[in-house]
Amino acid sequence: MKANNGIFCILFLLSHALLACGSDEGESDKESTGELKVSCNTSLDVISTVGLYMVYDSQLLNSGNHLDNVALRKTDNHWTSSQPVSWADASHSATFYAYSPYLNAITDVGALPFATDTDQSTADRQQASNFLWGKVSAHPPMSEVDIPLRRLFSTIAVVVEAGENVSSEELRSNPPQVCINDVQVKATINLSNGTVTPTGNTSAIIPLLTDAKELTFTAIVIPQHIASNTFVSISWDGQTTALPLTAELQASQTRTVTARLSRQQGSLNIGISQWETTDKDFGGTVN
Repeated sequence: MKANNGIFCILFLLSHALLACGSDEGESDKESTGELKVSCNTSLDVISTVGLYMVYDSQLLNSGNHLDNVALRKTDNHWTSSQPVSWADASHSATFYAYSPYLNAITDVGALPFATDTDQSTADRQQASNFLWGKVSAHPPMSEVDIPLRRLFSTIAVVVEAGENVSSEELRSNPPQVCINDVQVKATINLSNGTVTPTGNTSAIIPLLTDAKELTFTAIVIPQHIASNTFVSISWDGQTTALPLTAELQASQTRTVTARLSRQQGSLNIGISQWETTDKDFGGTVN
């Protein structure tokens, strides 16, 4: 009888120990699958709305991911999501995909149609043409995930300077008209890897006068091969001149050229610098 009582006591203690372990494990799972704080960072001044996908153990799908096109909104440096973001379990990593500007309805994440505005003469129009994308993998029990966003498009910058028989005051009081020509303005974007494929016919883009003092004009352009004798046209004082360019426009790059306007025997002449390629970002807001 005493032996039976001893066995009973041992079994009783073991059962309570197992229950305690199970309770601790449940608490651990609960903590690991808690709500996540997701944020994005970029060189642009402000991002107001970003689209977010969260994917487990498979490629990004049009629908049926752990999270599908959830809206992330930034207000006063604080990010909030349109629905809760949390881990599915405590043991599997996930991949987060983010893009901006936010689009309400996406039917094909592998070929999202997008177009730059052909009139980027206002900040709002240019900002709406700038597409940002990023992805990052993370693993529980992380409670915060930060997704770096990069520009998928190129920037063209044209700086106009006064040359012989032309004053800076003349140019500032009567800025020249600048146009970016022979570019494709439509593309499809693969949200799983950030690949951009230009589509459609070529068109012209009216750039934004980004800096009125330095007479700097900028345009957001889809990455593509350029082979044009009139890529940049500059009209001033009733005359028009053009600059050629043959190049591959790359994502996140800025190509800058300086054009010096001169008057010689009643004609408008233009002297140009070598095109410079940098990663300079002229800033702005993406909505």
